[in-house]
Amino acid sequence: MVFGRRGITHSVFVMPVLALLLAYAFRRWTSFKSLGPLIGLSALGVFLHTGMDLFNSWGVRPFAPFSDYRLGNGWLGIVDPWIWLILGVGLLAGFLRPAWSLAANRGALGLLVPWILFCGASHGLGVAHFREAIGRLRVNSDRVEAYAQLMEPLRWCVVAATPDRYYQGDVHALRGLQGRVRVFFRSEIPEQLKGPFTAAYLRWASAPLVRPLAAGQGGGLALVDLRFMSRTRGMPFVVRLYADPLGRAAHAWLAWQMGPPVPDQEYELPPL
Repeated sequence: MVFGRRGITHSVFVMPVLALLLAYAFRRWTSFKSLGPLIGLSALGVFLHTGMDLFNSWGVRPFAPFSDYRLGNGWLGIVDPWIWLILGVGLLAGFLRPAWSLAANRGALGLLVPWILFCGASHGLGVAHFREAIGRLRVNSDRVEAYAQLMEPLRWCVVAATPDRYYQGDVHALRGLQGRVRVFFRSEIPEQLKGPFTAAYLRWASAPLVRPLAAGQGGGLALVDLRFMSRTRGMPFVVRLYADPLGRAAHAWLAWQMGPPVPDQEYELPPL
């Protein structure tokens, strides 16, 4: 379910079918019977929904089920309550004042454009600040990604990847790096723990990290995604990898049971 989210229902092959089904449902259960406009509006709604999902790090799989390729740019949070608020105000205004419905909902949709652009600018500043920070450590990374924090559009969890390690930091778009640069050494998953599940997790995760688990946690390895590093009350989508009694690769979800992984190194950068 985790890896399939925003998959086939968001693919270019299925979205037209969804638009047709939605148009038929409106024609069947509402008083509006003109099929042409209904198909057009339904298609617009379906494609706008998928288009919005392109602006977060989870992204969509536009060619599912034929490809696992995932497309997204990380400007917005995976869950963005501000978007719900903007759209909800428009819907509520239209419900309370039916005469305002069209203008209210058009206004809400119009507000989404500057909001997305604002988040995109904040994202770019967060990445730039972190590039400058790791540059002072003489680290050059071709892949630096920023992940939005819930309800805080100016704060980002930023991760830079090199062939053998990750560099992570919390960044404010206007104030720069907040705290230390954390370093995590990357390691491979042992062959005996590899399988279809781990392959799917590694395709889905933005910054997958392997860590050993203590005996009290069941032993084996923990597989985490550093894009959720800034969650201090437990990380989601943590998986325990282990070998079953027959020596076969097995897994168990440990979501929310573990805090963020301990870094291998930390750097306190002096102010510029």
